[in-house]
Amino acid sequence: MATTTILTNPDQISPINSIYGNTFVLNNVSSSALNFKYLVKVFANNVFLIQESAPPRPITGQGQYSPQKSLLTQVSYDLPQAITQATEAINSLVYYRIQYGYSYNPNLTIAGIYQVPVGAGYNFGYTFSTAHNLTTGDIITIQTDNPYFSGTSSIIGATFVGENPLVSFVTDRAFSASSSVSTGVISNVYRFNGTSSTFFGYNGTRQYNQVGYNFNAFIMGSSGSSTIQSRPFLTNYNNTTLANAKMIMPTQQETIGFLINTAAFPSLQLTTQVNYYNVNNVSLGTYSGSVTIPRGFTPSIQFWNTTCGPNAGTTLPATTDNYSIKIKFGSSTVYSETRWFRIDNSCSIYDNVRVMFMNRYGAFDYWNFRQDDQQSYNVSRNEYKQELAWNYSIGDRERTILSQKVEETHIINTNWISENDYAFLAELVTSPEVYIVDETTLQAYPIIITDSSYTFKTANRDKIFNLTLSYVMSYSIETQNQ
Repeated sequence: MATTTILTNPDQISPINSIYGNTFVLNNVSSSALNFKYLVKVFANNVFLIQESAPPRPITGQGQYSPQKSLLTQVSYDLPQAITQATEAINSLVYYRIQYGYSYNPNLTIAGIYQVPVGAGYNFGYTFSTAHNLTTGDIITIQTDNPYFSGTSSIIGATFVGENPLVSFVTDRAFSASSSVSTGVISNVYRFNGTSSTFFGYNGTRQYNQVGYNFNAFIMGSSGSSTIQSRPFLTNYNNTTLANAKMIMPTQQETIGFLINTAAFPSLQLTTQVNYYNVNNVSLGTYSGSVTIPRGFTPSIQFWNTTCGPNAGTTLPATTDNYSIKIKFGSSTVYSETRWFRIDNSCSIYDNVRVMFMNRYGAFDYWNFRQDDQQSYNVSRNEYKQELAWNYSIGDRERTILSQKVEETHIINTNWISENDYAFLAELVTSPEVYIVDETTLQAYPIIITDSSYTFKTANRDKIFNLTLSYVMSYSIETQNQ
């Protein structure tokens, strides 16, 4: 019986919310054997997760297997609000590997079953009149005319010398009863013959038009080479130039996500560098915040967030107009692209609503809604009615609230924004994880977007742009009779 091999591996790293990029293609030239199936054991974060099987495909006999659905249970996200330095998002990424093999029905007739001395006791030993390829570690299913001998066991590879058998082996099943020799068949064999490399999945998405896209392009760090630079952050917002700088208010903090390869660091220092400038783009200074990556840290590829607001570890001068942020390893080598932000000192008669949402890469983006915030309560009640006594007193109830549910709802509005900004905010409307950030405490309060549609706008048709968003808090207002 031939061994199973991997024809095609998954991408080294890929968004876990899609099977594309997370699929193994297996091959075995003996896939036409009786009841043949490919076997896979999945290990996530070095812990056994699940064992599954895949039938051979018609014509090619190959097996296709993706652990994507099982790995989804291992990935969530990390709320990055109020961090003061670069921090690993340990819940946003999973690393995994598989053991692979096959099972089939050898339809192998047992010639004899014997007690074989193993250690201080006896185990089952089997002899055959024909050759076989069973080996140590195989898990076999046996069916015999004596039910006592039937069952599943593993071949331990001890040597049995019987009555000149052609081949023989011993299993791990203890033989504790005396019985006449029974005959039967081995109806199934499970065998694992290989282990894959380690792969990585993170809490992002792969869109339809990204089939075949190599997300390795996001990994910062590669073999210690200073030529591997300008790796992107995990956001679709286009603020890679000063002309497209993202607006941020003077006291606000943002975070930005990125992927790093810790095994390729030329230095163990991960540095977030902020350069800030005045309105004439004259440099006002530089701030560098560093954290140490432990040597040999597992996994080698990691998902990180870093703070990039005006309060990112330092207080910017009052004359700051804009600033840039980039990731460096050590004191000099730059590995990331540069992102630009501009201080928004404009005024509004309304209180700002700060929205934080998971973007399509699994990191978090932020947006300010600086116009009217219309708040209301939606109240639903269950009542019961009782007949009043003939001598009731004023204050006695005929109708009483049995229970009620109170939801807090909001309708918020942005200021006037650009066409590109409006298109980008489609990710907010479709995000599964959205929060309102309290700008005093920096606590994040979960909300649910209630808008069921989003109409894209263009400058030719709509001229000017702002976004109105409806949401409800993800928790109810507590009352005395819920």
